[in-house]
Amino acid sequence: MRWAERPLSVDELERLCDAFLRLPGMRDRANRDLYVEAMGDLSLTRHADAYHDVWSLLVSCLSQRDGVTRLMSVVNVFHKHSKPMSELEALIDFLFPDALLDQTEREQLESLLGNVDRRTLALAYRQASPPAWWNVEFDRGDVDAVVRHLETCTSAEGEPPPLLAFVDCVAHQLDSGRLACHRWLDAVGARLGIPDSAMARLCTRTAEWLADAEEPCYVTVGLQPDLIDPSRFLLSVWLQHNRFPAEPLHRDDVSRTLPEIPVILSRLLHDVSADNVTIEFVLPRSLLGHPIDQWQIDQDLFPHRIGTRYPVVVRSLDRMRRGDLHSHWRRKWRWVNHNGHDPEPTALHWVRESDTPDSLYSMLLLDNVPVAVALTSPPDDSARLGPDVLTAALYAGVPIVFWCRNRELAECFERDMTARLTDRGVAELPQQVLRLRRQVTGEAERPLLGEHLTLLWDDADRIPESFTRSTRLRAPR
Repeated sequence: MRWAERPLSVDELERLCDAFLRLPGMRDRANRDLYVEAMGDLSLTRHADAYHDVWSLLVSCLSQRDGVTRLMSVVNVFHKHSKPMSELEALIDFLFPDALLDQTEREQLESLLGNVDRRTLALAYRQASPPAWWNVEFDRGDVDAVVRHLETCTSAEGEPPPLLAFVDCVAHQLDSGRLACHRWLDAVGARLGIPDSAMARLCTRTAEWLADAEEPCYVTVGLQPDLIDPSRFLLSVWLQHNRFPAEPLHRDDVSRTLPEIPVILSRLLHDVSADNVTIEFVLPRSLLGHPIDQWQIDQDLFPHRIGTRYPVVVRSLDRMRRGDLHSHWRRKWRWVNHNGHDPEPTALHWVRESDTPDSLYSMLLLDNVPVAVALTSPPDDSARLGPDVLTAALYAGVPIVFWCRNRELAECFERDMTARLTDRGVAELPQQVLRLRRQVTGEAERPLLGEHLTLLWDDADRIPESFTRSTRLRAPR
């Protein structure tokens, strides 16, 4: 049996669409109507153009279990024994291989993994699946769905398939049941003819990967203004474990209002399988001072501030897009990497009224330090970078800028942050800000500092590619 739930890449879907269109009469709308009618309860958007219509039909079939198999049965009635039909069947066999496990092995595996928590399953899926599958939406907490999803992914000859890598990764995370999982792996590996040496390498790779996965994890949230309506934004979300490539979790095709975004983000965070998570928002100038850390997540069950649960920082979208601003930024960030945990008074500069944008910019360029700038008053709301002290800091490559959004708390802000950084390096700022945000209570009679802090923490070593690629059309080279 084949499982049509396997996601296809755009290239694979294109090949499949081309193969269907080579069937005689497939470009005739009346014939396609007949096939769609024969499929029964199929929901799809129809198109006058043959290519778009077949593409839509295939996407709809791929969303249903055995949908492609049903479609093949219908068209085979009219095209059996023809050369285009034989070529299509060969492509289907390649794209949708037979199920890897027999019924007994499947039942044993479901019994072994039936009580495994969602976090463990999601982390194992990430380790075992190819990157092209990471942004496919399905329930990663459903053992049966994960198994059938991975079962269709092939591997090099003599190497364990991704499904076995998934089970091995789950086993390495279990306190009890690990031995039973490895016995199951050994039995299935032997039936599939996988050498013992390959299974041993799999075990070693899994242990190494899990050790690296315990390192810092980042959820990067990008908000790009809609070019028509600046009050709406295109949302993109990535997950990055330590030095591994970023995994796309979400990418919008239509813009959204700000109140819609916490709802989507809350859903995405449910599947993040890591403990040491930082949420970073890549924002245009207009949103850098927005109280994003106060957004409510899990609103349907236990509403709480995202900045209370996670370290939340912001990053400058404008600087990311400006390649000419990256050299000073990288230089100062290298200093943070090497010296950021050591107390160094010159690493931080408090902006005073006497600091003009020009004088601040010149001073910041003199040396590797300062690498952090504290604004004693919040920057003005602005749609884009302009001649102010925040822009001067960004132009000078300063990777760390922080301020209090409430002007009434200016004295408290400077006093408290100075005390917290005494005998500490600037690299401690995200955790210190998190502590302040967690001190907030709903019964306070006066504004509390933790409710009004913005921390711009811009890691020059991790710049999402989508923010640095030019969107301008170019002639082919």
